Amino acid sequence: MKCLYYYNNQSGKNKLEKKKDYIVSRLKEKYDTVDCFGNGEIEAMKLNLEKNNYDAIVFAGGDGTVNNMINWVGGLKKIPILGYIPSGTVNDFSKNLGITQNVKKTIDVILKGKTKTIDCFENNGRLGIYVCCIGLFTSASYQAKHEEKKIFGKLAYYFHSIKEIFRHKAYEIEVEKDGEKQKLNSVLTLLLNSKSVAGYNFNKSTNLNDGEMEFVSVNQKKKKLTFRSLMTVIKMFLFGIEKVKKNKNITYFTFNNLKINFENARTINIDGENGGHNNIDICVLKGKFQFFCK
Repeated sequence: MKCLYYYNNQSGKNKLEKKKDYIVSRLKEKYDTVDCFGNGEIEAMKLNLEKNNYDAIVFAGGDGTVNNMINWVGGLKKIPILGYIPSGTVNDFSKNLGITQNVKKTIDVILKGKTKTIDCFENNGRLGIYVCCIGLFTSASYQAKHEEKKIFGKLAYYFHSIKEIFRHKAYEIEVEKDGEKQKLNSVLTLLLNSKSVAGYNFNKSTNLNDGEMEFVSVNQKKKKLTFRSLMTVIKMFLFGIEKVKKNKNITYFTFNNLKINFENARTINIDGENGGHNNIDICVLKGKFQFFCK
């Protein structure tokens, strides 16, 4: 059997280079061939993905690395089983797999071979795996520089989030589901397929393979961010969706296809990365990927 191992040494505390030999040697306990590539060899890795029929792809990095990998392999005729070794700052996606940053334990999980089928979504031709969002706090994940995250860890995100509180304003969106449209004045809009967001246990009961995502919008009438909306957002992150989704200023529903038009251009966050400024045109791809899981 053949395996490809890719690591992004710019994730987290930059320890993946030191762990490369150990990870490759462990993978060779199961796979006859293990081809290894670092983040400076992406083009060579892509060529190998197209030429070789790998049984598994194991990769290490943060949530952004997960997003890159699913986009690199999403167009293959046969998508290998994916193994994720989390080593970023937050590692939201890893919580869906029941794995941690402990490399030895995560490799043990991969070698045991238990898998979980997981939906993904496509937005304007780009794949995402766990969240698409706009609004309050959502730019912090890609505004925080690598050097800041290396020194401060999660605190780097909090610094940028605090800045947003003082300048954030509500924005108008038009949401279209099943041909029906509604306008919302939102301060935070989340499209989710994950148990964790921004490091918080956001939705423990979510089903990752039901062909649906969850839409959550925190709304208000005023343009300037209100204290009530801020407290709703904080409560939602601390205690989860279930505690707030019946609030009057919350719009909540599930969907498999959705369009969101912006009154003014907004920056979209997809899996913690800058997803551009286009309107959202999103559909769920049921059971697109298989991941090794605990």
